[in-house]
Amino acid sequence: MHRHSTCFCKVILFAFLSITCIVGCKPRKAFWSVEESRIVLNGEPRYFIGTNVWYASELALSDPERFQAELDTLHGLGLDNLRILATDENFAGLDIVLSELEKREMSAVLFLNNAWEWSPDGYRSWLEKAGAGPQPHPAVEGYGTYMTTMYAFASNPRAVELFQEHVRRVVSRYKDSPAVFSWQICNEPRPFTEDPARIEDFIAYVQGTARLIKSIDPRHMVSTGNEGSMGSNSDIELFTRLNDCPDIDYITVHIWPYNWGWAQAQALAGEKPEHALYSALWQTGRYIDEHLERAYDLRKPVVIEEFGFPRDGFAWLNDSSTALRDRYYKYVFSRVLDSARKAGRLAGCNFWAWSGLAEQNREHQFWKEGDALAGDPPQEAQGLNGVYLSDRSTVEVVRSYTDSLAHAVTVWAPDPDGWMFYGDGPLALDVRVASQTAGDCPVTLALVRDVDLMSDTQDTVLLATETARVRPGSPARLSFKLDAVGLGFYQARLGKHQSFNIGINPERIGSPQDKQPDFDAFWEQTLTELAAVPMDAQLEPVPEHSDSLRTTYRVRFQSLGGATAGGILCVPVKEGKYPVSLELMGYGADPFWYDPAAAPDKIEFLVSVRGQGIFKEPEGRWIDRGLDSKENFYYRGAFCDIVRAIDFVCSLDCADTSRIFAWGDSQGGAFTWIAGSLDHRVRAIAPSVPFLSDYPDYARIVWWPVHEVFQAADAAGIEREDLFRTLSYFDVKNFTDRVECPVYMAFGLQDPTCPPHTNFAGYNQVSAPKHFHCEPLCGHSMWKERRWQRIRADFFDQF
Repeated sequence: MHRHSTCFCKVILFAFLSITCIVGCKPRKAFWSVEESRIVLNGEPRYFIGTNVWYASELALSDPERFQAELDTLHGLGLDNLRILATDENFAGLDIVLSELEKREMSAVLFLNNAWEWSPDGYRSWLEKAGAGPQPHPAVEGYGTYMTTMYAFASNPRAVELFQEHVRRVVSRYKDSPAVFSWQICNEPRPFTEDPARIEDFIAYVQGTARLIKSIDPRHMVSTGNEGSMGSNSDIELFTRLNDCPDIDYITVHIWPYNWGWAQAQALAGEKPEHALYSALWQTGRYIDEHLERAYDLRKPVVIEEFGFPRDGFAWLNDSSTALRDRYYKYVFSRVLDSARKAGRLAGCNFWAWSGLAEQNREHQFWKEGDALAGDPPQEAQGLNGVYLSDRSTVEVVRSYTDSLAHAVTVWAPDPDGWMFYGDGPLALDVRVASQTAGDCPVTLALVRDVDLMSDTQDTVLLATETARVRPGSPARLSFKLDAVGLGFYQARLGKHQSFNIGINPERIGSPQDKQPDFDAFWEQTLTELAAVPMDAQLEPVPEHSDSLRTTYRVRFQSLGGATAGGILCVPVKEGKYPVSLELMGYGADPFWYDPAAAPDKIEFLVSVRGQGIFKEPEGRWIDRGLDSKENFYYRGAFCDIVRAIDFVCSLDCADTSRIFAWGDSQGGAFTWIAGSLDHRVRAIAPSVPFLSDYPDYARIVWWPVHEVFQAADAAGIEREDLFRTLSYFDVKNFTDRVECPVYMAFGLQDPTCPPHTNFAGYNQVSAPKHFHCEPLCGHSMWKERRWQRIRADFFDQF
């Protein structure tokens, strides 16, 4: 069987050499970069499937013939992105590697350090060179000891200095090479500690090295080599912070289902190994999605640059079957292919690892001197995760997906800030089309008005097709005219795989108020009832969240009907008058504690209305409580809780009552409108993605929450007309004409929860000074948007 595999390898290799042009290929001179959160080459988004060939520079010297054959094979398979070790200064080998890659228009991620022990230079060796004494080796002391001591690297200035001297030498030598895809700081850098001070050292080491690389070579990309949250103390926030650096161009993710316990060895070797596979696939999908979400927050692309799956039955011999691995690979590859078709942020993946033409020594499981270099590093079973050319089914999976990627058509609308259109001039949506396969490609744009999305027909108001003449390396440009499309928000369905929202003159959208004749009288009476309720405020100090600058309190007070509301208050210790920030919470949001040192010259009050925040009730569903009458509806009391919160801060001796600012997101955005509408003591407001506005149209755009309210009303026997009459007393758009203070509203153009149309239903009723800010790629998570945070802070600072 082993001879048969070798014969098969030679046949396949001959085929690749026959179809792959190497000699005389025109070298690529462009450098990879990031634009609009995508990895691009010459301005064209590129998506790839690659592999890890960490040993390439050593192979180039020890077995030049095999090295050339491996590169030809990989290039023939479409595996043109290789991740290669550059920890030691094997310049002779690296010179050959990068030269040969450039000839084939291939590229390499070069990782410059290693958190693990299996390469010549890494955490362990840098510490020893720095004079820290002998360091533990996993083969002797075990991985437990190793992992609890390697934190010392990032905290040892001399060790980091020695490493960065190495970085200077390697980067300076190859900074002009177009075969370098990116510089990578380390293979799987981990803090190896929970100690806060040492974590700061770890972040400083990673981000400091990124800055160093960019100072030497600003043209190439830089990545961390981090595994994701699993390599960040299982802390997605630490992972996010690590990558929150302008000198880090894209996010890396590693996925190891077996190593991480998602697919146990016993289960993989058992009677139903597919159950282990299903667990691995589910966990993998979650892990990818979680990191793509953080990539959006950071506006960076993602590469799954290392992932592996063992052979069937947890075998290691390379004639063992790989059915489960093939299915796992298909899933990861399909995520990249789907991203390519949608112009997404998942730029590529590199499986671990390529063993290719290596002759496996079947006499022992682990690598020994004299064995062929292969994908599995020396301390791991040779063949367990590595892909040999004799792995026919895996090779076919790889070739199938690289071919699909080569033929994939990527269609996108550049410059998302241009998805909002204003004025009366000619309007057009610019579109780009790219593919690595030349040809004519028809591209269709269909627009559906947002208020028709919940209808059965979803009639299009525009359906147009343009033909793109696609040439590899030169994206085609198309322009769809929108002059005949009226004002409003639309779902744009571009090509077969993309949909996103656009907006045309939203400040002209008319959503008439539907106030009942007694609307004003109802609210005047309600506020009168509130005023008759004693506030009876109680402040409980919280020492563990206080410091010498500000004191934190847990607050309770009485509101309409005797209900309890309150929140978390942080006030300056020093005597004086201070501006007040009223932060109004989202629907069912969890409360948090302010950092007392963060804003020492401000009063901050995180408001909790009845049954929410610090008084949160487990059953939730506040929105369908008391639908039988306007007097009983939940938000009558909740709106009064906002007014009572203003009463409370005005009662504080240290409050500058001429500078009370209200802001919040979602339900908090609705509460912000209410604060400015029902109480004119507020100086300025900044509602974001406001909830509870324009109920009739809300139901035409998205399912939740109005259709959930419909279900509750139907169950209670409430007629639809009576329901909408009750809701009209609490519809934000019916309040906002009462706003007298300046307003700055923010909305997410892609918001599926509080659609932009409903945001403008209230905004367009305001006659006070007003502005709005659009985040074109944002859905409902406006609170994460840093641009909006800066705008809001600058807005309040004016007063």
